[in-house]
Order: sequence, then C-alpha cells, then structure tokens
Amino acid sequence: MSETMSMTPPLTPPLDQMGKGEGEGDLQMDSDSLDYMDFFMNEFEPSPVKKEKVSSPVTNEGPLIFSCLGEVRWTDNFSNLSCIGRQALASILQYRNPCPTALHSPEVIFHLPCTADNLHFNLVHFFMAVRQGVIELEKGAKSSLCTNQSCHDVQYPKIREDIGTFYNCLVSHVHSLGSEGNEEFLKCVVAEVLDTLLHLGPLHELQQHVTSASSSQGNKCPSAAYHLLHLHLDVRWWSLALIHLIESTLGSLPHCDSRSMDSPFLLVSEPQGAQGASVSEMNEQSPLEQCISLILWDLITIMFREGLKKGVSEMHQVAGFSCTCSQELGLMTLHLLDHRHIRLAKQGFWEKIKYKLLFLLKIYSESCTPAARSSSSSSSPSSSSVLSLEQSNQIIHYPAAIVKEVQLPHIWWIFCNFSQLYGFDMNGKKIVTKSMEIKSETKLLRTLIKMSLSEPRSGHQPTEAELRFYMRCCLSLQQLWGGERSSEWAVALWDYFSKHLDDSFLLPGAGLDGLACVSKTASGWLEQVKSRACDLASVGKNETSWHIFLRTVVGVVETSSAEWRQMRGRIYSKFHQRRMSELSPMGLYNCTTLFLILANTTDLVDVSNKLAELLSLVPTCSVSKARIVWRGFLASTLLLLASGCDISPVVQKFNPIVEAACHEYITSRDAMHRRDLGQLITIYAEGIQEVFDQSHDLTLAQHSLICGGLSGVLQHVGIVETKALLSAMDAALSKVLDISSKPQYLAGGGGMGSEVVEVIWKEFGTFIKSQATTLTPPAALASVAASLTFCLGRESSSSTSGLREAALGLFTYFLTNEAVNPLCTIQYTSSLLDRPGSMSLMSSMCSAYEGLLISGWLSALVILGDCEEVIVLTSKIRTLPSTTAVLPHQPLPCPFAAAKSLVRGVSKKFSETENFTARMTYRDAVLQYFCGLDKALVNLMKKVPPLNHLPNILEIVAALFFNAHSIIYIKSRPTCPMPSLISTVLLPSAVYTAEKPLNSLLASSLANTLPKMVCGLGCLGLAQDPYLVRCVKDVFTHYIYRFPVKTSKNYTTTTHPFIICLHDAEVREEVLHELRPIFLEVVRDSYLGKRGVSTLHLHIVISLILELLNRNTYEWLEGISSLLLLPLLELMLTLEDHATKRVATDLLQKVLQEAENQDTPLRGKLVKCVRQLVVQHVSWSSARLFRVLSVLGVLHRELLVDCLPHIAQAVTATEEKRGTGLDHTLRHGYQTLLASLGVNEGDIKPS
Repeated sequence: MSETMSMTPPLTPPLDQMGKGEGEGDLQMDSDSLDYMDFFMNEFEPSPVKKEKVSSPVTNEGPLIFSCLGEVRWTDNFSNLSCIGRQALASILQYRNPCPTALHSPEVIFHLPCTADNLHFNLVHFFMAVRQGVIELEKGAKSSLCTNQSCHDVQYPKIREDIGTFYNCLVSHVHSLGSEGNEEFLKCVVAEVLDTLLHLGPLHELQQHVTSASSSQGNKCPSAAYHLLHLHLDVRWWSLALIHLIESTLGSLPHCDSRSMDSPFLLVSEPQGAQGASVSEMNEQSPLEQCISLILWDLITIMFREGLKKGVSEMHQVAGFSCTCSQELGLMTLHLLDHRHIRLAKQGFWEKIKYKLLFLLKIYSESCTPAARSSSSSSSPSSSSVLSLEQSNQIIHYPAAIVKEVQLPHIWWIFCNFSQLYGFDMNGKKIVTKSMEIKSETKLLRTLIKMSLSEPRSGHQPTEAELRFYMRCCLSLQQLWGGERSSEWAVALWDYFSKHLDDSFLLPGAGLDGLACVSKTASGWLEQVKSRACDLASVGKNETSWHIFLRTVVGVVETSSAEWRQMRGRIYSKFHQRRMSELSPMGLYNCTTLFLILANTTDLVDVSNKLAELLSLVPTCSVSKARIVWRGFLASTLLLLASGCDISPVVQKFNPIVEAACHEYITSRDAMHRRDLGQLITIYAEGIQEVFDQSHDLTLAQHSLICGGLSGVLQHVGIVETKALLSAMDAALSKVLDISSKPQYLAGGGGMGSEVVEVIWKEFGTFIKSQATTLTPPAALASVAASLTFCLGRESSSSTSGLREAALGLFTYFLTNEAVNPLCTIQYTSSLLDRPGSMSLMSSMCSAYEGLLISGWLSALVILGDCEEVIVLTSKIRTLPSTTAVLPHQPLPCPFAAAKSLVRGVSKKFSETENFTARMTYRDAVLQYFCGLDKALVNLMKKVPPLNHLPNILEIVAALFFNAHSIIYIKSRPTCPMPSLISTVLLPSAVYTAEKPLNSLLASSLANTLPKMVCGLGCLGLAQDPYLVRCVKDVFTHYIYRFPVKTSKNYTTTTHPFIICLHDAEVREEVLHELRPIFLEVVRDSYLGKRGVSTLHLHIVISLILELLNRNTYEWLEGISSLLLLPLLELMLTLEDHATKRVATDLLQKVLQEAENQDTPLRGKLVKCVRQLVVQHVSWSSARLFRVLSVLGVLHRELLVDCLPHIAQAVTATEEKRGTGLDHTLRHGYQTLLASLGVNEGDIKPS
C-alpha cells in the first residue's frame, strides 16, 4: 500500500488504494520504517498518476492574474492584490466563483467580445489566440533588446492581460454551467487546456533569464521575459482551476485526446514512482493529476535553477522561488491538494512532492557511483520503455536534463522551501501557531539526513559549509513543525555528530573565526549555552554546524518528556570511561557544551550529575583537557546555582581534582608544568568568584567549592594566581556581607554564610598575615583582610565564638604589627571603615579600637606621607567619635594638618579636664594614639622621603613635644612615647658623631622644629628629672655647631634654632630660666673649657653666645660672666685661629663693657676670675698670660688695675716655689703690663 502524507491528520486511504496485493507495484514502502533508504535500491519507470475526483463548486470575482512583488521574504504576508489575497484560492475551495464579475462587462479580446456565447461557440478561436500570444512573448523574450523593456510595436503586458482576461471569463463561465447538456463542451475545454499546456511546454525549456524574471514593479514591468514567465504561471493555475471545476461538475474525466476521444491524452511523462504509482496505473492519470505534476515539476525547476546560482553557504539566505508569484502558485497548489486530500482522500501536496524528491535523491545517489554514471550515459531515456516514439515527442518529459547536476544541498533547499509553504494559510497570511508534523515528512527528512551525512554507496562526507546548511534546514524545519516525533530524525543527526566530536567544525581557509565561540570563562560558556537555548532561530554568522545542531537538539527535547527520554538514552549511551579518555580537548569541549545545553533545557540535576560523572573520568595528565574539565565543572555549578539547586553533588566530584592539582603544583619541579597548573588554579579562582557573584543566598553549599587543599599551595603560587584567589575570596566575603545585611536574615539572628567565613579563615588566614608583611602585598589583600575581619566579628553564636577571637587577632595584627606593610595597613583600615556598622563591630571586639586606628593612621602618615590612600583614610579617621570631639569642623588642607590639629586638640582637652581621675583616664586613652611613631620614624629615616615629607613629620613630632608633652611623657612609665621619640628624632646615634654631618633635608627640618622640641622638654620641669636634663644637654651639645648663627638668603634671615629656643620661645619665663644655665654649662664644659674642640665649632659657639648677649644683655650678662668668663680667658691663652680669636675678643669686650656700664656682676667677681686665671697659668704660660692680661687691660683698665696686687703676689709665689730667685721672664712680663697700664710698682697695694 502506498503511503500518504499531509500537514493534517491522515484520513482513511482512498478506496482505490485499498486491497492491492504485493504484486501490484514495483515500489512498496513499509509504513513502519523510519526512512526511505531501501527505496534507492529500486528502479524508476515512467508512470502517469492515477485519477482523482473533486466535487466542490467555487465562486469569486476577477479578472485575476499574478502580480509580482519581487524577491520572496518568508516573514511577509502575501499582498491583498495577489491572486490568493483576492480570494482566488479561497473561492475555489469554498465552491464559489473565483471570477464572479468577469462576464458582467465583456471585453473585446482577440477581436471578439468575451461573452458566454462566444466562449461556447468560438472556444478554439480563443485558445488559438492564446497560443499566438505565447509565441509573441517567446519571441520578445529571446530578443536581447526586449529583455528588460517592451518593444514599441508589441505591448507584452497587454498580451498577458488579454490572455488572463480570457481565462478568467472561461473559469467564470465553466463555474456557471451544470453537467446536463454541457458535457461535450466541458470535455473540449479540458482538451484545449491540456493542448495549451502542451504548447507552453515545461519551464526548463525556457531560458535562464526568463525563469528568474521578477520585478518589484509588478505587472507594470514592460519586460517580455517577465510577462512570459508569469503567463506560464497564470495559465498553469487557471488550467488547474478549470480542470478542478470541470471534475467537480462532471466527476472523473476521461483521459483522452481532443482529436480522438478514444486515445489516452498524456501531458507529462515522469519516472515510475515519482507519483507513487505502479506501471499498471500509467493509463489512469487524470488530466488534473497531469496538470499537478506539470506545476510541481516546474516549481522544482525554478528552485533548482535558483539554487545553481548560489553557493551552499548562501542558499539559506534566500528563498528558492524566483519571485512571490511562483511562491504563490506553490501555496495555492498546496492548499488545493490538501483540500482534496481531506475531502476526497486523494494524495495531498506532500505526497506529490515526496516522490519527486525521492526520485531526485535516486538520481544523486546513482550519480555518486562510477558504474551508475557510465550506465546512465549509455542507456536510453527511461520513458522509451513505456511510450512509443510518437507519444514521446507529444508529451512533456520530466525531470529536465539539468536535474543530472543535482546535489544534496539543492534537494535540501527544495525540500525546505516546499515545507515553508505550510507556514501560510489559504488567504496568504503567515500562520503564528506551529503546524503539526507528519510521519512522511519525518521519514523523508531522516532519509535526507542519512544520505547527506554518510551516503551509503560512495561514503561521501559532507563539508563544513554543507553541514552548516543542512543544520540550518533542520533547525528551520523543527521551528516550523514543532517537535513531535522529531527525535526520529534528530537521532540520525546525533549519530553523525557523536562520531565527530573531536572536529573543530571550521570552514577551510576561513581562519579561526569559529573558535571565537569557545569561551575562556565558565560564565561566558554558560551565556553562550543559554543564548542558544533561549533564541533558537537567531543563528550567528560564525556559528558552526555543531552549534546549530545544539539549537536543534534544544528544540527537540523541549517538546515533550517523551522526546527527551528518547534523546537522553541515545546521548548517554555514547559516553563511557574509554570514550571520555579518547576525546581530544575540542571533543571534550563539544561534549561538555552538549550536556550544559541539555541541563539548561531539561532535567537540570540529572544532566549536571551525569556531566560531573563524565568529567571526573577524564585523565588529568593533559592540562589542555583539564582546562575544559575545570570550566565544565564550574559552568555546571553556575547552572545549578541559577536554578536554586544544591551544588554539593557536583562539587564533591570536582574537589578531589583540585586537591590533586594543588599537590602536584607543590611537588612538581618542572617550570612549564607548574605554569600550566597555575593556569588551572586561576580558572578555579575565577570560577569561585563567578559562583559567589551570581549567588542570591548561601544555602546551596557554596562553601564546599572552596577546596581544602588551597592552604598548602597558597605560599607557592605566583602573582597571577594569588591575585585571582584573593579576588575570589573578596567576592565570597562581599556576598556574605551583602546577604547577611538583608532584613530577613538580620531578623533571623544572622549566621548566614558562617560556613563560608570559617572555611576562608581556615584556608587563607595564615596566608593573609604572611602576605601583609611583604614589600609588595597583593592589591586585594587589605580588602580581603578587612572583609574577613568584619565577617569573623559578626559571628555571635556559641558555635562560632572562636571566630570573634580570630577577628580581634586579625584586627590588632594589621594595626600594631610593625612588620605589616604600612600601605597594607592604610588600605585595611580604609576598607574596614567603609563597612556600614564597622564602628559598633570594632567597639564590641576591642574597647580601645579608636586608639589602634589612629595609631595606625599616624604611623602610616609618617612612612607614606600624604599619598592618596592616606588622604582617603584621613577623612574617615575624622569620623571617629574621639577625633570628632577634638578636631575643628572646618576642612583641613592635608593629612599633616589633621595630625597637628589632633595633637593640639588632644592637648587642649587634656589640659581643660579638671578632674584628676578623668585626666589620667583620658591620658591613658590618647596615649595609644602615639605609640608606634618611633618605629615609623625609624623606617622613615632609612629612606629618602619626598621634599616636603620630612619637614611635615618633624612638625608633628614638635607639636607632640611642645603641646602634648604631659601626655607622651610619664616619668614613672619608661614605655611612654617620648623617650623613644627622643632617641629616634632628637638624639639618634648619628648625631653623636661630630665628624658626620646631618642630612641637609633633616638639618633644615630640625632647624624649624628643634626649638619646640627643646622647649617641650623644658616645660616638663628639668630640675627634678635628671633624664630630661641629660637629654637637653645632649641636644645643646650636639646641635649647637650644626647650624649657623645667622644666614641670609633671598632677603630672609635665618637664625640659629637655639636663639629661638633660648630667647624667642613662647613659653613661660621659668622654662627659659631653666634652659639658659644648662645651655651655658654645656658651652663651658663641652666647648670653652674642653681641649681639642674644633676651631670651627668654637667659632660658632662663641658667635652664638655673643648673639644671645647682644639680643638680651640683661638676661645673659650675669650667667656668662659667672660661667663663661674664666673659660673664655683660658681659651684665649691657647687660641691660634685668628677668626676665632677675634670673635672671642669681641665677646670678652662685650662682657667687660656691659659689666662696666651696668656694674653687673660686681667688680669683685670679675677680679676673682682674673685672679684664678693668673694663679693657674702664671707658672706655665706666663708669656700668653701677660698677653691676654694686656688685652684685658685695654678692654677694662680699672678691672686689671684692681687685679695687679693679685698678679704681683702670684709672680712672687711662683719665684718662691721655684727657689731660684728672681725670674727675669716673669719680671719682664709683669713690668711690661705695668707700663701698659701706666702704673708704678710702688703704687700697688698689697692684696
């Protein structure tokens, strides 16, 4: 029994097809088979189609002819001006007159009015005129001058219009006739129609430019080729309509010639099987069946010629019909045949097409074998075995000779174009809902797939371009039909692709464009999967045949659970341990992509678990495969996460692979292998980050993804891997904070994400601490540490109490450990303060958190200066409660100014606190602010800071000494900040080496800050603290010679810092009164009274004393006279440097002169000093002594005259001690001194 197929549910087979035995046809198809592969083992023979019967009247209005809109667009509806749009088809199917107005106002055509009577009695005349018009159009189409325009003497549009009018009138007249008394006329109409079709001939005999003639101008186009083609279409449609109407009136028509009613009339000859008939049915073809065959073969001819113009990569972009009119003819023929199938159980449209396509497949199949090609070239036409030579010359032979060039893409294209016609209704409107697929179509598609992907005889394998075209066809058919029973042909596709998973599916010579689809991240991979699953019809330009196949699979499995079960079993059965180990990296990528797209479309958990199981079977020796495996696991995890599914089953299979890679990274000594393993770790870290970024809650076992082997490998990985891992942990902790801050979780008591926090602390805690002490910590380290501190501190349950202790340890480590990189401390503090609720959290962990934060800020400021990070932190430090209370509200220009304001504010608040207990409590609190500055200063001194950095830092230290000395110095507490600051800034070890000059920047900075520091020490009360006195003396001793007394530069005079300290300081007088004697003692003991002192240093010291004396004689004269006069005179005894001697003489002169003028000190004190000088030096340095005394006599004669008795006595005592009598040298010096004073020896009174 031959099989029927349509786009509607199949009815009971016609009675004339039932009851046939197996021997009644050479071609018998098994209706239960899935394809037609056995069909190609049979031979075709010419056979007419059996007759059909139609009995449905129609009505409509006319005249109607095809009107072209140019290129076919499958998304557009047919125009309302088209034949189908003007109800030409609908009227016939509804038994209405398709041309109801054609005879109302008869036109004169072919020299006769087209009336019913003229049609009845002059029918032959009209048809002869039609044939003559065809000849005129053929002549015009052959002329090269008339290809695109009409000749001046022949109006081609008018010829076609007259012929169309005639056919419209004839159709209207035939529709109005009944069977009684009109049988002979109607039979003549049939004969003339068939003769005219025979005269027109097949479309494949027309020239190429005629069958492709289309125009968006429609029937206004003057081209003869255009009108010739469309006349063929007009005549074919109206001939089909006429015969259909006549059959509806008379019943089955005899298939006889118009000239001899007894001889059969054969319009077309086609191979047996192309109509689904046997040889015994050749003479039973009705005129309607022959007309249908003519139309369908001509449509195939049009599409085949259009296909030859296009390459296989371009065919999917255009329709197969040359214009909208040929598409319209096919659509109207489709609905007419399916109407007959439903009403009369005749063969539908698809049954007619199916056998013709099978014949084309037969031709292609035989052409693939050399034996078939040689036999076909030597054999005669197949029609000669049935038809006589005379009959053969009087009928139209199909298929055309051009069909010998047929290729599989052409057959696919024709198949798809005919299938697309089912997307329109009988009014030419696009159908929105999908049509129901038919078994025959599925079988033919499966046959096409089998022959295309692996031709059974030649073993030909398709190219990638052909594969892409075939897959596009399958996808469009699946979109058109829906998915019912689509697994029957999709399985055939999978059988092919399962054997070619290792292929890259790239076009030869097209570069690597197709590889752009291979994503480098799990999320990107998943996005590609989702894009192909969501919008199936949106096929990208560079998508490979494999990608289009995946879209097709999605469409199949989405249809129903039954289709999914069919595909699931076939797909799963292809993968096992050996197959997974044999797959190349590309094959592994394709396999994983398939499972991801199935998981996204169907049973997510089942497919994900299966994918994890398969990926765990892949050997880990290949790093290139491992990359695919790791990304596959991560993509599967993301897919589960997006659907709210627990990821632990997949992660449990993934974690052992990660642990093994980490262990191998640690133990491997191969640098290249370690690099490859590092790339895997980076992929893993990026995957973790993507998982947490896309998490909406933390109840899906996300913590299990953080592998337990990370703690061991962290100390060995490189910069790239470290950065990726820290970024992943930062994302995880940020997600914990984000989710736990939501109201629904806060109301539940928190605890959300505690597993994540605990595993991060366990795996990364030690690593974070160790990395913080490096010279260049990773950029994200501080942020991760701050987030981890915050997360650990928020855990309040009893089960996680140890986490809060860990938070406190991490907090104090970053803020107090001197080994931590200062930049890391700054970033850590900033990140911590950025968190909402951070202050309340820190206060709950550590009551002294403000002191630690401010101390860390100041230490970082000392080391780093006013860098961007410090500036940012400064604004946050100002928001602390303790700093808000002491800092001014107006903005401060820089962090240095903020630090100085903080010192002044703290000092002011401390001094204004009256209650002793409150003062002590406040001092203990703020003392923490300045702890650690000494270590920061040590680090600063080891390097060369920027130009303005050191001066600003020393100003802060000076502010501490000057304003906050009572806070930073506690006599009973050796660990207070001031001693360490003194040893670091004021008195470092380098300053004790006189020969080593200070750094110029340090010296200039100290010149401005030293006075405040010394005065701050003086304010503490030196008299009762030997330590402070010793420190002040050391400062005076080692800095007095390091600065010039007075310098001028750019009209600016700079004085020695000790002048400011001892004369111009804004401190209490009592402080200056304490400092000045100490200073003079230092000058006396360390310079004037000390041997071996550099003359340069002496010059500076004496000049400084002279400057101080000049500035305030009253304050300094008494002390200098008492402490420095004798050392100065003794120094002058041995002084050889003229410059130093001159300045010493100037100082002596100033002292003596002011003493004489002010009578201070008393004359007796000065005489005592001179007497001591003489007694000590007259025995050993008499010559120098009398020289100095002579200078003294010049400077102050009265003083020296008062001293003469003591001098005489000292000379006499010296002579007596020597026991040698008079010493002429001493006597000469003494007499010379007396002479210079103008005093006689006898006038001297004994002392």
